[in-house]
Amino acid sequence: MTKQYVRVLSWCVVLAVVITVSIIKLHLLDIPLERDEGEYAYIAQLLMQGEPLYASAYSMKLPAIYFVYAAVMALFGQTPYGIHMGLLVITAVTIVLVFLLARRMFGSYAGVMAAIAFALLTLGKYTLAFNIEPLVMLLVLSGSLIMLSLIGRGGGLLLSGFVFGLAFVAKQHAVFFILFGAFYVLWNDIRIRPIPAARALKRVSLFLVGSTVPFLLVCLYIYACGSFGDFWFWIFKYASKYCSFITFSDGVESFMYVSGKIIGSSPLVWALSGIGLFAGVWSALERDKAVFICGLFVASFLAITPGLYFRHHYFIFLFPALALFAGIAIRYVSQYLSQRGITGVKLNMIMTGIFILFFSISIFQQKNFLFRMDPIEACRDIYNMGPFTESVELARYIENNSGKNSRVIVLGSEPQIYFYLRKIAPVKYIYMYPLLEETPYALAMQASFIKEVESAASEYLICVNVGTSWFNGYVNPDKAKPLFDWVNTYPRKFYEVAGAVDMVSRDRSVYVWGPEAKDYRLKGEQYIIIFKRKAGIETVV
Repeated sequence: MTKQYVRVLSWCVVLAVVITVSIIKLHLLDIPLERDEGEYAYIAQLLMQGEPLYASAYSMKLPAIYFVYAAVMALFGQTPYGIHMGLLVITAVTIVLVFLLARRMFGSYAGVMAAIAFALLTLGKYTLAFNIEPLVMLLVLSGSLIMLSLIGRGGGLLLSGFVFGLAFVAKQHAVFFILFGAFYVLWNDIRIRPIPAARALKRVSLFLVGSTVPFLLVCLYIYACGSFGDFWFWIFKYASKYCSFITFSDGVESFMYVSGKIIGSSPLVWALSGIGLFAGVWSALERDKAVFICGLFVASFLAITPGLYFRHHYFIFLFPALALFAGIAIRYVSQYLSQRGITGVKLNMIMTGIFILFFSISIFQQKNFLFRMDPIEACRDIYNMGPFTESVELARYIENNSGKNSRVIVLGSEPQIYFYLRKIAPVKYIYMYPLLEETPYALAMQASFIKEVESAASEYLICVNVGTSWFNGYVNPDKAKPLFDWVNTYPRKFYEVAGAVDMVSRDRSVYVWGPEAKDYRLKGEQYIIIFKRKAGIETVV
């Protein structure tokens, strides 16, 4: 009866956490899309319109995220609110998966705390965007639960491997989780069961075969679409160069800076996870559980390291492992109380009080961001001078002043503008970074992009004079010069100013449209100029 009571109580607490976190996020769902979100949303739009992947827009991301975005937009609408509603659903499901995994391994109290810890980590302002990582972790946790439940069956290993493989076709970094899964299956067969080595290798091969199936299906799909060459170039050839720009010392500096911001968003959760890590390593935790959680943590850390970029959203890979460590910490609290005679209803009341207190304090630490800011204020607080709120307004202006079939090109790395316009861009390069980086492809890409722009003779050009729209920190000045020289001369030769967005400060932008924009004197260092093609000019000679 007591176990059943704890089981029901734990489910009630977890569902309360899911509902509370979802309600807290509701008023922030309309935050304008950032660049990555804009890329996924725009390419998903192309997919929904029947355009082949990697043919109409170049990307080095694997395709699962585009299908998920397309499904989310079909369900909730092609708006930032609808897209973030999809993330809300994914987060809610993942919270439950974290609870189930932690409860299976460490008991109900640990499951509840792990769910709370994960939910609080997802409330951090630097991880609210709908990037690929939440989808990857949902799949990794699903695959892990299948693996633990059906590890004795060959069919279970195939299915688990398949789900891990789905995580890989969402993001290449998930290869580390596949290796973790294979390691755990092999270790379990040799050290826990144990079985002959030959049979263990056969079983781990089943897991690995299952993990390769999603990628093979993707390759067949892309080949059937006729864009396999572009797919292979961007996913592997270009991506390999992209991961070679940063030095080790720069990577360490980046890690320290970004991790400090992530930890600062939820310091209490990180502290509790640290206690759980220490307790789990030095305690008499069952060997198979210790190997699983430590292996997951190592795989999670390795998943944030490729290229040494350490983007804020990469740290989402760590959140489930951190949540499990938080669960271990609370497990030892409950064991400590039980050993001192505190059991039954009294123990349940104390543990529930701890959960509520922990949750409340962590929420209070972020009260300003979570409760006082509106979506525009929150966007500017997160992204500083990123032109994301401005993208919504300028897209609205162009939509109201252009025909349905008019062409628009963005000179800058702001794919969210294409999404808001709901038009197929006449160019395939939706980011400028690859055209400027130290790769053997940069100059050829510039020539290709310039040819696309000039051939399109689009009605509007949007010139984004924002540093982060061109520079990602790894630009070769010599290779950038030809493109910048062209950008500084081409628009004014064939276009006239139709609008200006003057980003005066982080909290204020001035919008000027029509004839007034031609004589407007810019006050901010960063701005966006909207050019409209001059009357009578149809093609470039």
